Amino acid sequence: MFPPAAEKITRFAAAKSKKKRIVGALAGLALASGGAAFWWWSLPLQKVSDARAERVAATPSAPPVYLPMDNMVVNLAGQDGQRIAQVGISLQLADSKARELVKLHMPAIYSGVLLAIARHTAQELLLPEGKELLALEIGRQVLLPLGINPDEFNPTPPAASAGRAKAAKLLQSVLFSSLIIQ
Repeated sequence: MFPPAAEKITRFAAAKSKKKRIVGALAGLALASGGAAFWWWSLPLQKVSDARAERVAATPSAPPVYLPMDNMVVNLAGQDGQRIAQVGISLQLADSKARELVKLHMPAIYSGVLLAIARHTAQELLLPEGKELLALEIGRQVLLPLGINPDEFNPTPPAASAGRAKAAKLLQSVLFSSLIIQ
């Protein structure tokens, strides 16, 4: 009695299994062809980016322009008030035009830098993070008299944002030639 019904169920299960295999194979084929199409279409983009990278590497970069500032002796903030710092600073600028522009405003820059150093304690400047923060503040003091937003200065490699582009065209980094705390 039951064997004919069991035969139908077996044939139905076999047909359903065959359909699953066909659908699975078609899905795999679609994924593979989509990946191949993406790879094919991205080849020209990869060639363009490789060509740009080669062009950038091939362009000779201008030598760095440095502007050393006079050594400064500054009383540091703190409870004892007896600590002083002797600081030597050089500014790395984009080009000789930037050097001449900074030289024109050097008295205001020098004053701002002295005040920025005097706000720090000896304990802060003994730490690497304190020196990095001081370099950032000095960069901002350089840009302020030039009419550039001091928040644009970032001594890390230039960001892609347009706001940082103006500062990066002028001041690239602040370098310490000496930093002695007594």
